[in-house]
Amino acid sequence: LLLMARHQGFAWPVFRRVAGWALVAYAVIAAMIEFSFIHNNVSGTPLLILTLSLVMFALDVPLSIGFTVARFATPSGD
Repeated sequence: LLLMARHQGFAWPVFRRVAGWALVAYAVIAAMIEFSFIHNNVSGTPLLILTLSLVMFALDVPLSIGFTVARFATPSGD
């Protein structure tokens, strides 16, 4: 994020739009997977590790999608 923030020609509006919607989609997916873990009585340390892995999954993929799309977009967002 810091490297992209310093880049002058980065299409931030496109990044926010794409990454935002992807974040919503991946948050729903992660919530359904978390529900299945809780429903199947996973608890303790395994649940903590799986939950943290789901958080990384739900954040990393949308950010990667947003950066990839915004990298090739025009800076004005059109």
